[in-house]
Amino acid sequence: MKFLVSAAFASQNLSRRSISAAWAACAIIVLAGNAARAEHIKSFTADLTVNQEGNLKVKEDIVMDFGQTPRHGLRRFIPVTYNRGAGTYTLKLDVGSVNDASGHPLQYQVDNTGPDVSVRIGDPYKVVTGVPSYSIDYDVRKALNFFSNGPELYWNVNGTRWPYAIDKCVAKFHPPFGVSPKQIHVGSYQGLAGSTTSARVISADAKGIVIEADHLQAGENLTVVFGMPEGSVKKPTFLDEIFLFVGDWLGLFLWPVLTSIGLYLFWSFYGRDEKRVASIGVEWTPPPDLTPAEVGTLVDESLDTPDVLSTLVDLASRGYLKIKVIPFDRGFFNLSQKDYQFDKTQPPGTPPPLKLHESLFLDAIFPPVSGTTTNYLSSLKGKFAQDLPYIRSEIWNSLMAKHLFTRNPENDVTIFGSLGAAAIILGIIVLLAMGAVMHATAFGIIISGAIIAVSGRAMPQRTAAGSIAYARCKAFQRFVQTAEKQRIALLAKDDPTIFGRLLPYAMVLGAADKWADAFKDLMVRPPDWYDNSAFNNNNTVFSPDLFVYELGDSMHSISSGFTTVAPSSGDGGGFGGGSWTSGGGSGFSGFSGGSSGGGFGGGGGGSW
Repeated sequence: MKFLVSAAFASQNLSRRSISAAWAACAIIVLAGNAARAEHIKSFTADLTVNQEGNLKVKEDIVMDFGQTPRHGLRRFIPVTYNRGAGTYTLKLDVGSVNDASGHPLQYQVDNTGPDVSVRIGDPYKVVTGVPSYSIDYDVRKALNFFSNGPELYWNVNGTRWPYAIDKCVAKFHPPFGVSPKQIHVGSYQGLAGSTTSARVISADAKGIVIEADHLQAGENLTVVFGMPEGSVKKPTFLDEIFLFVGDWLGLFLWPVLTSIGLYLFWSFYGRDEKRVASIGVEWTPPPDLTPAEVGTLVDESLDTPDVLSTLVDLASRGYLKIKVIPFDRGFFNLSQKDYQFDKTQPPGTPPPLKLHESLFLDAIFPPVSGTTTNYLSSLKGKFAQDLPYIRSEIWNSLMAKHLFTRNPENDVTIFGSLGAAAIILGIIVLLAMGAVMHATAFGIIISGAIIAVSGRAMPQRTAAGSIAYARCKAFQRFVQTAEKQRIALLAKDDPTIFGRLLPYAMVLGAADKWADAFKDLMVRPPDWYDNSAFNNNNTVFSPDLFVYELGDSMHSISSGFTTVAPSSGDGGGFGGGSWTSGGGSGFSGFSGGSSGGGFGGGGGGSW
């Protein structure tokens, strides 16, 4: 029984405690709500003065009502970066002082990072309640728009990002020296962003123009526009515009410049050829231990398809195969009237062993498994391309084995290409995710990525031996381009095969036409390894120029056939204005579409 009574009393006490706790919670909620409602702005006054240099001086007097809620002070943030087309427009804002209503300095901290200038006023170790006053003085440059009829100030007085109601918001405008208020074209808007409701113009006299808006709710603002007569403010020069544009788009220039400097330093240490040798005079022959494919790769540090295919002409000129152009009768390329027949031959004498890439090239045309000694380009279409990577790899291996490069140039191209692509992707992410304030930086990163990607071609480094071989190749190129007829005649007399033997070297050096021109009147018949008689019956006189032209055309067709990949199983067949002086983004007005929330300035704030 005692237990039951005790339990009953305990239950009753618990119920009373629960009820008391509930009432206490309700009281806290009500008091907090009252405190929140009590926290508002009693008055917000912005004193705006424009000088003849076009700079704006702003003094904001803000009277807060914290009620009984303890606060450290006030936060005020003012936008300085605005959207302008694909980029941004940035004001220059400097905070001069922060005082109380009596003019005594207050502790404050300015943060200039991001799109806003943020001012935090107050002592983190002290709290205030009641109705404190804050006075913020700051100077703004680039806040004017310039139109054909004169300069204009389009200014958002308090901003749309205050969480408090504002009992009274006032803008006081003082025009430049010598300008009467009667000469000012005045516009004003109040309410939520986009509102075109006019505010009240209280006065316009010698002391300035006063515009007022009452009972603004949270998110509502006062925006004013003052059009001044032409010549009342100094207009920026073209040079000023350039400097200011560069300042707004600094990231666009800074990142590519820094990237270029970094790449140049890397190239100076790891890309510049070792012991570069000046190519003086001429060489009658290219380096004897280098094939045409190796010469072409060494000279431009890139293994291109013409370099690889020069092996075909080289092997033919040395007696390993013959090339015959035959009429089209195999459905080749659908539009072509030519096919190419390759016949394997035995070179005369005891030639030196073929290099591995040359053997692979021959085996790709005449597969050893089939035992064939005749093949056609139409038959090799889609098959030869499978062997190209191995041939290319062996050409690089041969050059590296001769220690002509410090590292494989293809690795440089791959690495820098990948780094450049990564930078471009990063720039696109910044462009899409970070907003207009980062557009300049994003575009700068994208441009830097493109610079990195293409710089891979400049990074391969020749060794000292490579520099010597390169100089000899260039000297031979000079010989081909400047050779005298008499010298060529003597060489051709000593070696009748010299034209065809050195032709593939001239081809990879871009001097085939010069080489052919040097043999005019010296050759009466083409090399025996190339037969185009089926399409050249009317030409009874041999011309080296025509031969080289026809051979080049043939090599183009052969290149297309060799590099064609076999089809897969699913293959069915074969801000405001354009310059800063026209304003930017929301800073543009011209009285042709202004509204509340537009213009420079604005922002918001709160307590802390």
